[in-house]
Amino acid sequence: MHAEPTLNLLCRLAKVSSTEALNECLDQYFLPLFQPSSLVLAWGRSQPHVSMAPIYASAGFPEGLLQSFRIADPFFAVPLLDSLNVDEPPRHAQLTRLTQEENKLWWSIFKQKNFRELYVAGSTDLRGKYLTYLCVTDIQTGEDIAPSKVCDLLAILCPVLHDALGRIRREKKRLKESGGSSLLSQREQQILGWVRKGKTNAEISAILGISFPTIKNHVQNIIHKLNVSNRAAAVDKAFSRSNDTTLLDTWMEGNR
Repeated sequence: MHAEPTLNLLCRLAKVSSTEALNECLDQYFLPLFQPSSLVLAWGRSQPHVSMAPIYASAGFPEGLLQSFRIADPFFAVPLLDSLNVDEPPRHAQLTRLTQEENKLWWSIFKQKNFRELYVAGSTDLRGKYLTYLCVTDIQTGEDIAPSKVCDLLAILCPVLHDALGRIRREKKRLKESGGSSLLSQREQQILGWVRKGKTNAEISAILGISFPTIKNHVQNIIHKLNVSNRAAAVDKAFSRSNDTTLLDTWMEGNR
């Protein structure tokens, strides 16, 4: 892989302090660099028990799999999650070599999508309190790069992603404690306003001049932050006059 695009990605990640900035960084720098068939990035607690939520998913990632992070035992559902900790290197696996019983839900859907291989990387802080999970499928850089080299690069990138997510969490906490911000960012509030007007993700993408995957991730973040199950419920919770919690009801509260 070319050194300059990789350095640009690392520099951008080192500066992001909001979810929307992270999503745009992944859209503009990570995806062009790796050219994967799909990508998902998740973050959450690893102690006293694992509780994760997807932060970013590319357009190619099967949307139905995002819900598997919500199950009571994500180690059972999420590929190779049980082997990830601060001391473990990224993992590479050929999907044709996985048995149907291993990671059954993801395996069957990946097979339907004709994905061939996956790379999984994880990172935790020194206390092991929070976990970042990155899963990338079918990397196509235009160069003949050995899987071991891809794993080496992911081993560098994943801790930087983990630091960025921790920085975003701390910034959200600071803003909440100072009373200077609602739960949703200005961009997310803007997008939710268009959702309220009945616009689809594709229509919002055209209106705001933002890529479709970025809009999709914003909507997913809104749903998770408001702790609801769909777009309509998010609109109802955010704009209902009778709702006592409104947008100040915090998704981060349970992840301190």
